[in-house]
Amino acid sequence: MHRESLARGFRVTTKVGTLTLEDEGSGVALLRVERAAIGEMMIPVFDALEPMLAKHGSLVVFIDGETLESYDTDCRRRWTAWLDQHRGKVAVHILVRSRLLQMGVNLVNPLIGGFITSHADRGSFEAALRRARAA
Repeated sequence: MHRESLARGFRVTTKVGTLTLEDEGSGVALLRVERAAIGEMMIPVFDALEPMLAKHGSLVVFIDGETLESYDTDCRRRWTAWLDQHRGKVAVHILVRSRLLQMGVNLVNPLIGGFITSHADRGSFEAALRRARAA
């Protein structure tokens, strides 16, 4: 796994995919995931989200998964545990094109408290991101 620092965050690259996390300010984080996500990629993500959450008291995480093709069980378990740990403090917006991933989000969402908003088109996702940045 290779990690590269960016002006407002970082990029992690593995053999299976790339993940970029940027602090958008005001308790908003933008996570872009390309190709595939694996559990070990989430460690630096949560390490970065924790101080953001502590600073703002709540957090809205936007996950741009438009080119996401798959994620492993470890990734799903880590996200579920982290979101459960921060229930009521974190909201998630996710953009996914894959019908299979969309079904996965729709199945898991009610089980973890219903705070994930799923977007099937970029326009809806970008509009929600603009509103969160302006809040």
